[in-house]
Amino acid sequence: MNISEVVSLTAVGLALGSFLNLTIDRLPHRQSLIHPPSHCDGCQRRLTPLDLVPIASYLWLRGRCRRCGYRIPIRVPLVEAITGAACGLIASLHGLTPVTAVLVLYFALFIHLALVDLEHSVILNLVVLTALPVVLATSPFSPLGQQLGSGESYLRSVAGAGLGFGIMLLVYVVSRGRLGAGDVKLAALVGAMLGCPQIIAGLLVGFVSGGVLAAALLALKLRRRTDPIPYGPVLVGSAAVVLMTGTSIYDWYVGLFR
Repeated sequence: MNISEVVSLTAVGLALGSFLNLTIDRLPHRQSLIHPPSHCDGCQRRLTPLDLVPIASYLWLRGRCRRCGYRIPIRVPLVEAITGAACGLIASLHGLTPVTAVLVLYFALFIHLALVDLEHSVILNLVVLTALPVVLATSPFSPLGQQLGSGESYLRSVAGAGLGFGIMLLVYVVSRGRLGAGDVKLAALVGAMLGCPQIIAGLLVGFVSGGVLAAALLALKLRRRTDPIPYGPVLVGSAAVVLMTGTSIYDWYVGLFR
């Protein structure tokens, strides 16, 4: 592990986290990421560079706008910290390689998609449909695709996207729409990331963890049976687990039938 690479990519991750906060705030409302410049939601004044230093600004300002006292959401430093930590972990495992670049892209998408679904209960077509061809194109450099030839990697990525979409479409139809249509498209994106047959492991982990989460929320009376439960965070979390553990989950599952 190269410490300088880990520190450098962690710093990049912190800055990326700030950008992700901007996308989480603006894209669900179809707002530009450029105009207007970053501003306080309370007093609408433009933020200065000192207001935008990842994590440090939040701590220095004690979580409030220094002009009007508007409370800054705790999600802002959390996203920056999570993104920075994820990038540092990826660098420690893979160094500064094409695999690292692909994983940073994947995890940035995961964080954005999960937070937008939690806050707005939507999976944005703009993000999923824009990311899908990029993910397909970079599949040979993914952790699960680098051990395959380029041709086979592309084929498995396309097959994974189709299989993920098909399985979740079936669940969508059977559940009579209780599962969101956005989750069906998200499954296609996750399938392209994991490829075939690893998308099976991703969906398996997602179904099990999603069921446990739903049962816990119902038992704690935090949700009612008729309340929707965002499935996007569960699906991207399951995909992250499969990406970090490789083929071990799928191999274990197949081994049960041998």
